[in-house]
Amino acid sequence: MSFRVLATETLTLVDDGRSDFQIVVGEEAIPSERYAAEQLAQLLKEISGTQLPIVTDDTPLPNRAILVGQHRWLESLGVQIDTLSLGDEGYLIQTTDDHLIILGAKTRGTLYGVYGFLEQHLGCRYFAPDETVVPKRRTITIRPIREVRRPAFGYREGWLYIGGAMGTWWSQHYDPDWIVRNRMNGGRTPHLDVRYGGSITESPRHSLASDIVPIQKYSKTHPEYYALVNGDRTVTSDCQVCMSNPDVIRVATEHTRERMRNYPDAELIWVTQGDNSHFCECDSCQVLYARYGAWDMAVDQPLPLDAPQAWKDGYGGLAGALLYFVNGIAENLEAEFPDRKIATFAYQPTRRPPRGIVPHRNIVVWYCAIERCRCHPLDRGPTSGLFYHHAAELAAWTRLAQTVYVYDYMGNTISPDLLHRSEDIRLYRNLGVKGVTSDALPEAHTGFGYLRFYLWMKLLWNPDYDEQRGMREFLAAYYGAAAPYLKSFIDLQDHHDSWLRRDHAQLTAWTKDAVNPVPASRFRDCKLSRLTLRSLEDAAELFRLAETAVMHDIRRHKRVAAVRLLLDRAFIESDELADEDPRKHEAAKRFFQLAAKLGIKAVAVWTTMDTYRNEVAERLGIDLP
Repeated sequence: MSFRVLATETLTLVDDGRSDFQIVVGEEAIPSERYAAEQLAQLLKEISGTQLPIVTDDTPLPNRAILVGQHRWLESLGVQIDTLSLGDEGYLIQTTDDHLIILGAKTRGTLYGVYGFLEQHLGCRYFAPDETVVPKRRTITIRPIREVRRPAFGYREGWLYIGGAMGTWWSQHYDPDWIVRNRMNGGRTPHLDVRYGGSITESPRHSLASDIVPIQKYSKTHPEYYALVNGDRTVTSDCQVCMSNPDVIRVATEHTRERMRNYPDAELIWVTQGDNSHFCECDSCQVLYARYGAWDMAVDQPLPLDAPQAWKDGYGGLAGALLYFVNGIAENLEAEFPDRKIATFAYQPTRRPPRGIVPHRNIVVWYCAIERCRCHPLDRGPTSGLFYHHAAELAAWTRLAQTVYVYDYMGNTISPDLLHRSEDIRLYRNLGVKGVTSDALPEAHTGFGYLRFYLWMKLLWNPDYDEQRGMREFLAAYYGAAAPYLKSFIDLQDHHDSWLRRDHAQLTAWTKDAVNPVPASRFRDCKLSRLTLRSLEDAAELFRLAETAVMHDIRRHKRVAAVRLLLDRAFIESDELADEDPRKHEAAKRFFQLAAKLGIKAVAVWTTMDTYRNEVAERLGIDLP
């Protein structure tokens, strides 16, 4: 890209509430470019009180203008831009003469560029759906700018459990502007409309193997299509299929072809395993496990006593068999759908990479580190996985597959993970991961839910983002005078002497290198369990100070109380407090009162609030609201 004249002096967009700038958008602009111009005008007015007019490029070029998106005046300014250099979602911000140019890749880049300009150069912040910071100034002056920004990951998503018991609050308060202003594009949140440039589209993610070989159609006539487990063909709603059977691959191919035709705009079509360990044990599947199994990553370790028989024939072989199955579908459909991607999981028993087989080029492998320890970064902490450290597995998958995404897990709990998420994301970037999603935040507005997601979104765009600064900014805006005490609470969790120690029955690995394994003699567990009683008492004092600091600020006082849910539950579950202790009773009553007030329906994926209330009431021997 080149420019005839680069700006060398500052531009004054608004001078004491007056402006002779106009916003220019192309006559043939796409909807997201038009919306970008509207958003720019709206937020500049919120900042300065001044309304800049929006015109199209079928009128003469104004002497002073902000050019938004693609249009004919770029060439007349001597601007030549290779939009391919912006990738799929990158953007350019450039001052030249008396003009400001904000130009992005199709279809979301220009909109991202407007939000990036407002954030990086004018100080706007999009912390939460109910907390946007727009600084006020009657004069807006910008220094010369020439910058190109591109996201580190092509797929960026925080899944917020839209709908269902896990997201009743968020389903009523969903704010697409907040999602887009922080430049998330994943397909699991509700699809963004054309104003926002849409989002990455997917077929329904619950397309388990049994769904693409429908049990209602084949279970009676062809039971051999389904997994042989302990001598019986298992046919249930989430059963596995016999992945070595060529007829199963043929049937699955036809069903996947139908899905691709039914979802013509979907960029990802899901073909996944069932969410269980009931893999087929027939002779031909056993041959696949042996052929592709035993990826030589580290010294041998004993299998868990309850490991399925199929695992014992080469852990890694299950992933190989899954790839054999999904590869067959991808190869059969490539000619008809050369640009479509098939997504599949490397999850629990299929998490360990295979040997002797690689994913087809049209396959996206989603690596799931669900067993990870949430107290430490992925590449330098103990994991709660079955045998091997996650970082080395992930590194191997990025060498095997052309496209690897990470399916991460974020719990809304007391945990120091707020302080190491950036290390995980930089690891993903450095290993060549192309996309990241996060799962398992039951209620976004409680605990530090919005803070977690705000930092997560910023880091997925730029892994080198200063998360400490971002955290301080968020806390100050969202919690006001309570911010210093909540930051102290977060910092308290980062000190390992604040935690009880526990012994693990399961052998796990201590990760030190993302590629090379560590000797078994150096394996050790994460022994952090729950905050000590002393730490809980220190935290209770911090919350007393925090609530006092905002006692006359109703909105922020409610937000602090929502964070205290974490602490109250920690008191309820404390091993150092007797169930008869009045502190535990007080915490339980406060927890359930506030949960009801906030409309929280669940405390975990499989635990409703009603179930948890009954369990706690019985254990503590008290009545609860």
